[in-house]
Amino acid sequence: MTGPFDDHQSAATPRAATPRLEDLRLRSLGFLTRLGLSSGVLVLLGGYLAAGVFLAEHHGPRDGRPGLAIEDIEGVYHGVIVAPRLLSVLEDGHPGNLPGSAPLSADTKEDIAHLVKWLRSGRVAEDWDNIDLGDGYGAPSEVVADACTKCHGRGAEGALRAEPMLEYWDDVAKVAVPRDVRPTDRALLLASTHAHAPAMASIAILAIVLGSLTCFPRVLVGLLALLSGAGLGVDLVAWWVARGTEGIAPVIVAGGVAHAVGTCALLGLVLLELWRPRWGGVR
Repeated sequence: MTGPFDDHQSAATPRAATPRLEDLRLRSLGFLTRLGLSSGVLVLLGGYLAAGVFLAEHHGPRDGRPGLAIEDIEGVYHGVIVAPRLLSVLEDGHPGNLPGSAPLSADTKEDIAHLVKWLRSGRVAEDWDNIDLGDGYGAPSEVVADACTKCHGRGAEGALRAEPMLEYWDDVAKVAVPRDVRPTDRALLLASTHAHAPAMASIAILAIVLGSLTCFPRVLVGLLALLSGAGLGVDLVAWWVARGTEGIAPVIVAGGVAHAVGTCALLGLVLLELWRPRWGGVR
Protein backbone atom coordinates (compact mmCIF):
# COMPACT_ATOMS: atom_id res chain seq x y z
CA MET A 1 0.00 0.00 0.00
CA THR A 2 1.05 3.54 -0.52
CA GLY A 3 0.21 6.62 1.42
CA PRO A 4 -0.86 10.03 0.14
CA PHE A 5 2.63 11.42 0.64
CA ASP A 6 4.55 8.58 -1.02
CA ASP A 7 6.66 9.52 -4.05
CA HIS A 8 4.66 7.35 -6.36
CA GLN A 9 3.56 7.79 -9.95
CA SER A 10 1.34 5.36 -11.78
CA ALA A 11 2.31 3.82 -15.07
CA ALA A 12 -0.60 5.67 -16.69
CA THR A 13 0.94 9.07 -15.93
CA PRO A 14 4.69 8.83 -16.55
CA ARG A 15 6.95 11.49 -15.07
CA ALA A 16 7.91 14.23 -17.53
CA ALA A 17 11.57 14.17 -18.48
CA THR A 18 13.67 16.89 -16.93
CA PRO A 19 14.82 19.34 -19.66
CA ARG A 20 18.53 19.17 -20.36
CA LEU A 21 20.64 22.24 -21.07
CA GLU A 22 21.89 20.77 -24.32
CA ASP A 23 18.28 20.46 -25.52
CA LEU A 24 17.53 24.15 -25.03
CA ARG A 25 17.58 26.24 -28.20
CA LEU A 26 17.32 30.00 -28.72
CA ARG A 27 15.08 29.27 -31.70
CA SER A 28 12.33 28.14 -29.34
CA LEU A 29 12.03 31.59 -27.75
CA GLY A 30 9.04 33.79 -28.57
CA PHE A 31 9.11 36.15 -31.53
CA LEU A 32 9.39 39.35 -29.52
CA THR A 33 12.11 37.87 -27.32
CA ARG A 34 14.11 36.79 -30.36
CA LEU A 35 13.66 40.24 -31.88
CA GLY A 36 14.92 41.97 -28.74
CA LEU A 37 17.86 39.58 -28.35
CA SER A 38 18.80 40.04 -32.01
CA SER A 39 18.82 43.81 -31.56
CA GLY A 40 21.18 43.51 -28.62
CA VAL A 41 23.50 41.19 -30.54
CA LEU A 42 23.62 43.60 -33.49
CA VAL A 43 24.52 46.44 -31.14
CA LEU A 44 27.40 44.35 -29.74
CA LEU A 45 28.65 43.56 -33.25
CA GLY A 46 28.45 47.25 -34.12
CA GLY A 47 30.45 48.03 -31.00
CA TYR A 48 33.25 45.69 -32.09
CA LEU A 49 33.30 47.34 -35.51
CA ALA A 50 33.50 50.77 -33.89
CA ALA A 51 36.31 49.54 -31.62
CA GLY A 52 38.35 48.45 -34.64
CA VAL A 53 37.89 51.83 -36.32
CA PHE A 54 38.81 53.62 -33.08
CA LEU A 55 42.01 51.60 -32.67
CA ALA A 56 43.08 52.39 -36.23
CA GLU A 57 42.34 56.10 -35.94
CA HIS A 58 43.61 56.58 -32.38
CA HIS A 59 46.82 54.54 -32.49
CA GLY A 60 47.54 54.58 -36.23
CA PRO A 61 49.22 58.02 -36.34
CA ARG A 62 51.67 57.24 -33.52
CA ASP A 63 54.52 56.26 -35.84
CA GLY A 64 53.91 59.23 -38.13
CA ARG A 65 52.70 57.03 -40.98
CA PRO A 66 49.18 56.35 -42.22
CA GLY A 67 47.47 53.17 -41.12
CA LEU A 68 47.75 50.98 -38.04
CA ALA A 69 51.05 49.09 -37.98
CA ILE A 70 52.81 46.81 -35.51
CA GLU A 71 55.10 49.74 -34.57
CA ASP A 72 52.04 51.66 -33.37
CA ILE A 73 51.05 48.82 -31.03
CA GLU A 74 54.65 48.43 -29.84
CA GLY A 75 54.72 52.14 -29.09
CA VAL A 76 51.48 52.08 -27.09
CA TYR A 77 52.59 49.38 -24.66
CA HIS A 78 56.40 49.42 -24.71
CA GLY A 79 57.63 52.44 -26.62
CA VAL A 80 59.61 52.41 -29.84
CA ILE A 81 61.93 54.52 -31.94
CA VAL A 82 60.45 54.58 -35.44
CA ALA A 83 62.85 55.00 -38.35
CA PRO A 84 62.10 58.13 -40.38
CA ARG A 85 59.89 57.70 -43.38
CA LEU A 86 62.43 59.35 -45.69
CA LEU A 87 65.06 56.76 -44.75
CA SER A 88 62.69 53.87 -45.46
CA VAL A 89 61.70 55.32 -48.83
CA LEU A 90 65.31 55.89 -49.93
CA GLU A 91 66.41 52.43 -48.81
CA ASP A 92 63.53 50.96 -50.82
CA GLY A 93 65.09 52.44 -53.96
CA HIS A 94 63.03 55.59 -54.48
CA PRO A 95 62.67 57.05 -57.05
CA GLY A 96 63.87 54.08 -59.08
CA ASN A 97 61.09 51.88 -57.68
CA LEU A 98 58.32 54.01 -59.19
CA PRO A 99 56.40 52.49 -62.13
CA GLY A 100 57.99 53.48 -65.42
CA SER A 101 61.09 54.97 -63.82
CA ALA A 102 64.43 54.77 -65.59
CA PRO A 103 67.38 53.10 -63.83
CA LEU A 104 69.07 55.35 -61.30
CA SER A 105 72.12 57.21 -62.54
CA ALA A 106 75.43 57.02 -60.72
CA ASP A 107 74.98 60.60 -59.44
CA THR A 108 71.52 59.83 -58.08
CA LYS A 109 72.83 56.72 -56.30
CA GLU A 110 75.55 58.87 -54.70
CA ASP A 111 72.94 61.40 -53.59
CA ILE A 112 70.84 58.64 -52.03
CA ALA A 113 73.86 57.11 -50.26
CA HIS A 114 74.79 60.54 -48.89
CA LEU A 115 71.26 61.17 -47.58
CA VAL A 116 71.00 57.69 -46.08
CA LYS A 117 74.28 58.19 -44.22
CA TRP A 118 73.00 61.53 -42.91
CA LEU A 119 69.66 60.05 -41.82
CA ARG A 120 71.46 57.26 -39.94
CA SER A 121 73.99 59.57 -38.29
CA GLY A 122 71.92 60.53 -35.27
CA ARG A 123 72.55 64.19 -36.14
CA VAL A 124 69.73 64.79 -38.59
CA ALA A 125 68.72 68.25 -37.39
CA GLU A 126 72.27 69.36 -36.51
CA ASP A 127 73.74 68.51 -39.91
CA TRP A 128 70.88 69.63 -42.15
CA ASP A 129 72.86 72.70 -43.30
CA ASN A 130 76.36 71.33 -42.64
CA ILE A 131 78.28 72.05 -45.87
CA ASP A 132 81.26 70.02 -44.69
CA LEU A 133 79.28 66.84 -44.16
CA GLY A 134 80.58 63.79 -46.05
CA ASP A 135 84.06 64.89 -47.09
CA GLY A 136 82.82 68.02 -48.79
CA TYR A 137 79.93 66.34 -50.62
CA GLY A 138 77.63 69.12 -49.49
CA ALA A 139 74.91 69.82 -46.97
CA PRO A 140 71.87 67.51 -47.00
CA SER A 141 69.75 70.62 -47.58
CA GLU A 142 71.57 71.19 -50.88
CA VAL A 143 71.22 67.57 -51.98
CA VAL A 144 67.51 67.54 -51.19
CA ALA A 145 67.01 70.84 -53.03
CA ASP A 146 68.83 69.56 -56.14
CA ALA A 147 67.57 65.98 -56.23
CA CYS A 148 64.12 66.03 -54.62
CA THR A 149 62.28 69.32 -54.94
CA LYS A 150 61.69 69.02 -58.68
CA CYS A 151 58.93 66.62 -57.63
CA HIS A 152 58.54 67.34 -53.90
CA GLY A 153 58.41 71.13 -54.19
CA ARG A 154 55.51 73.51 -54.23
CA GLY A 155 56.56 74.76 -57.65
CA ALA A 156 56.73 71.33 -59.23
CA GLU A 157 54.74 70.71 -62.40
CA GLY A 158 51.37 69.10 -61.91
CA ALA A 159 52.29 65.71 -63.35
CA LEU A 160 55.49 65.49 -61.30
CA ARG A 161 54.32 67.03 -58.04
CA ALA A 162 54.24 64.54 -55.17
CA GLU A 163 53.84 64.57 -51.42
CA PRO A 164 55.47 65.21 -49.05
CA MET A 165 56.90 68.64 -49.69
CA LEU A 166 60.67 68.83 -49.04
CA GLU A 167 61.49 72.50 -49.68
CA TYR A 168 62.11 73.64 -46.11
CA TRP A 169 63.44 72.11 -42.91
CA ASP A 170 59.97 72.16 -41.34
CA ASP A 171 58.79 69.98 -44.24
CA VAL A 172 61.78 67.66 -44.10
CA ALA A 173 61.74 67.27 -40.32
CA LYS A 174 58.36 65.52 -40.48
CA VAL A 175 59.82 62.65 -42.52
CA ALA A 176 63.53 62.76 -41.60
CA VAL A 177 63.65 62.83 -37.81
CA PRO A 178 63.23 59.47 -36.00
CA ARG A 179 59.97 59.35 -34.07
CA ASP A 180 60.18 58.49 -30.38
CA VAL A 181 56.85 56.87 -29.53
CA ARG A 182 56.41 56.80 -25.77
CA PRO A 183 54.28 54.11 -24.08
CA THR A 184 50.96 54.81 -22.41
CA ASP A 185 51.30 56.06 -18.86
CA ARG A 186 51.02 53.26 -16.27
CA ALA A 187 48.06 54.91 -14.54
CA LEU A 188 46.17 55.15 -17.83
CA LEU A 189 46.98 51.53 -18.68
CA LEU A 190 45.71 50.45 -15.26
CA ALA A 191 42.49 52.42 -15.80
CA SER A 192 42.08 50.88 -19.25
CA THR A 193 42.59 47.38 -17.83
CA HIS A 194 40.08 48.13 -15.07
CA ALA A 195 37.51 49.18 -17.67
CA HIS A 196 38.19 46.52 -20.30
CA ALA A 197 38.67 43.39 -18.21
CA PRO A 198 35.19 43.17 -16.61
CA ALA A 199 33.33 44.53 -19.64
CA MET A 200 35.04 42.42 -22.30
CA ALA A 201 35.01 39.29 -20.14
CA SER A 202 31.27 39.73 -19.57
CA ILE A 203 30.68 40.01 -23.31
CA ALA A 204 32.81 36.92 -23.95
CA ILE A 205 30.92 34.91 -21.32
CA LEU A 206 27.58 36.07 -22.74
CA ALA A 207 28.59 35.12 -26.27
CA ILE A 208 29.81 31.70 -25.11
CA VAL A 209 26.61 30.94 -23.18
CA LEU A 210 24.37 32.09 -26.01
CA GLY A 211 26.46 30.18 -28.53
CA SER A 212 26.01 27.06 -26.44
CA LEU A 213 22.23 27.40 -26.86
CA THR A 214 22.41 26.97 -30.63
CA CYS A 215 22.12 23.81 -32.72
CA PHE A 216 25.58 24.20 -34.27
CA PRO A 217 28.28 21.56 -33.69
CA ARG A 218 29.71 21.55 -30.18
CA VAL A 219 33.26 21.39 -31.54
CA LEU A 220 32.73 24.57 -33.52
CA VAL A 221 31.15 26.40 -30.60
CA GLY A 222 33.89 25.16 -28.27
CA LEU A 223 36.66 26.35 -30.57
CA LEU A 224 35.10 29.79 -30.90
CA ALA A 225 34.58 29.92 -27.13
CA LEU A 226 38.28 29.18 -26.62
CA LEU A 227 39.27 31.94 -29.03
CA SER A 228 36.95 34.41 -27.33
CA GLY A 229 37.93 33.73 -23.73
CA ALA A 230 41.59 32.75 -24.02
CA GLY A 231 42.26 35.42 -26.65
CA LEU A 232 41.03 38.12 -24.28
CA GLY A 233 43.21 36.78 -21.48
CA VAL A 234 46.31 36.73 -23.69
CA ASP A 235 45.57 40.23 -24.93
CA LEU A 236 45.23 41.80 -21.47
CA VAL A 237 48.18 39.97 -19.91
CA ALA A 238 50.39 40.89 -22.86
CA TRP A 239 49.63 44.58 -22.27
CA TRP A 240 51.55 44.44 -19.02
CA VAL A 241 54.27 42.05 -20.14
CA ALA A 242 55.00 44.38 -23.05
CA ARG A 243 55.85 47.28 -20.73
CA GLY A 244 59.12 45.64 -19.76
CA THR A 245 59.66 43.33 -22.74
CA GLU A 246 60.30 44.31 -26.32
CA GLY A 247 58.62 42.47 -29.19
CA ILE A 248 55.35 41.51 -27.43
CA ALA A 249 53.19 43.59 -29.78
CA PRO A 250 52.48 40.61 -32.11
CA VAL A 251 51.17 38.65 -29.11
CA ILE A 252 48.85 41.55 -28.22
CA VAL A 253 47.57 41.64 -31.79
CA ALA A 254 47.11 37.86 -31.91
CA GLY A 255 45.18 37.83 -28.63
CA GLY A 256 42.97 40.74 -29.61
CA VAL A 257 42.20 39.32 -33.04
CA ALA A 258 41.45 35.86 -31.59
CA HIS A 259 39.04 37.37 -29.06
CA ALA A 260 37.29 39.53 -31.65
CA VAL A 261 36.98 36.70 -34.19
CA GLY A 262 35.74 34.18 -31.60
CA THR A 263 33.24 36.56 -30.01
CA CYS A 264 31.84 37.97 -33.24
CA ALA A 265 31.58 34.51 -34.79
CA LEU A 266 29.66 33.26 -31.75
CA LEU A 267 27.31 36.23 -31.97
CA GLY A 268 26.86 35.48 -35.66
CA LEU A 269 25.86 31.91 -34.83
CA VAL A 270 23.38 33.28 -32.30
CA LEU A 271 21.72 35.41 -34.97
CA LEU A 272 21.54 32.43 -37.33
CA GLU A 273 20.01 30.31 -34.59
CA LEU A 274 17.40 32.92 -33.70
CA TRP A 275 16.03 33.15 -37.23
CA ARG A 276 16.81 29.80 -38.84
CA PRO A 277 13.93 27.66 -40.15
CA ARG A 278 12.85 24.73 -38.01
CA TRP A 279 14.87 21.92 -39.59
CA GLY A 280 13.23 18.50 -39.53
CA GLY A 281 13.62 17.15 -36.02
CA VAL A 282 15.85 20.05 -34.91
CA ARG A 283 13.82 22.50 -32.86
